[in-house]
Formats: sequence, structure tokens, C-alpha cells
Amino acid sequence: MFEEMVVSSPTSKKTNKPWTVVISMLLQVTFLAILILIPLIYTDALPKGTFTTMLVAPPPGVSAAEAVAWVDGAVVPHTVVDGLVEFTMPAAEGDVTDWGVTGPAS
Repeated sequence: MFEEMVVSSPTSKKTNKPWTVVISMLLQVTFLAILILIPLIYTDALPKGTFTTMLVAPPPGVSAAEAVAWVDGAVVPHTVVDGLVEFTMPAAEGDVTDWGVTGPAS
């Protein structure tokens, strides 16, 4: 039995069922495609609140406490979480919003 599994055996045994390999491959590819497509189709199950809160690193040379958060050209309040700047965008979901984190104005 072990001799049949070794690739370097002197007598190679050819399989008599090549269609099983093809069918197995097609089933596996179909299963993977379904697993990939399900989250792309049902996006309404994603949490809503995570898209409006940003957690970003401050610019180089600026501490998170000194950083200023901007959303659509206006300064917004922010908090410091583990050295990162956290702020909430007041825009409605689905709207394109311009945001940034800068150092203090000199």
C-alpha cells in the first residue's frame, strides 16, 4: 500500500478516473466563488457606525494631542486613543467627504 503512494516507485499506476479530478476541481472552484460572492451581494449586513468614525495616525512630528482633525474644511472635535486621532465625520452615510489630520496652525 505504501509503495503505491511513493512517487518514485518504478511502476507507476495510472488512475482510471480522470473525470473525478475535473469534477472535484469544478466543485471546489464553484464553492470558493460562492464564498467570495456572498459578502459582495449582502453588504447591508455590515455595521453602519464604523464607516463614520475615523481612527488615524497624526502626521510625522506632531503628537496626537496637538493634531487638528478637519472634515470638509471645518475643524471637528477629536479624541486621542492609544496615540491615534479619533474623530467622527458628521456627513451622512454614502456621501463623499474630504477629511484630514494636520498639525496645529503656527
